[in-house]
Amino acid sequence: MSNLKLLKTGAIAFIVLGILHLLAQLFGKPNDPAADKLMLDMQHFKINLMGEHSVLQFYNGFSIMMGFLLSAFGLQHLLLAKEILTNRYALSGSIFITAIAVVIAVVYFHILAYGFLLISLVCFTLVFLRNKL
Repeated sequence: MSNLKLLKTGAIAFIVLGILHLLAQLFGKPNDPAADKLMLDMQHFKINLMGEHSVLQFYNGFSIMMGFLLSAFGLQHLLLAKEILTNRYALSGSIFITAIAVVIAVVYFHILAYGFLLISLVCFTLVFLRNKL
């Protein structure tokens, strides 16, 4: 597989993970009384931080933002793949950011999340090792 295809594969893994995350956040409501009670408790727990917000608002906002940013990072890499291939610093930064994301996902999330991120990390790292910059 060429370096360009590897880089694009890693980018697509980010995009797919972001889209799946957004779809799960927007449409994946569990049918579970315990989850319903937790969501209600989160809605009622208020935080006064430059205005009053519920914990549920923070949870939903951060979750939507995470899905969007995962997709945006992948889309940026897909659109700028040729430029990233010729810039060792951009590629190194992508590997560093993705490695941090993998560690966070392994500690806090499920196998689907860190699986997609691990695919990206492997692709970006292989490109870096094979690149003659």
